Amino acid sequence: MEAKERDKLLIEMYGSVKRIDEKLDNVCEQTKDHRERIKTLELKPGKRWESFVSGIIGAIIGAVVAFFTKR
Repeated sequence: MEAKERDKLLIEMYGSVKRIDEKLDNVCEQTKDHRERIKTLELKPGKRWESFVSGIIGAIIGAVVAFFTKR
């Protein structure tokens, strides 16, 4: 293999590695975004449950207060 052929091959390989690196960076950014979205989705049911429990507790307290005020 001549030096020119070897140099050409090395330049092509460098270009390929550079494109792979750019694509890998893009995948890493997308992974971070997906991770944040998943965390947000995981927290939603917890917030709904807290709202539900607060509503039930409020209704029970309201019923108890109404019961004692009518007596």
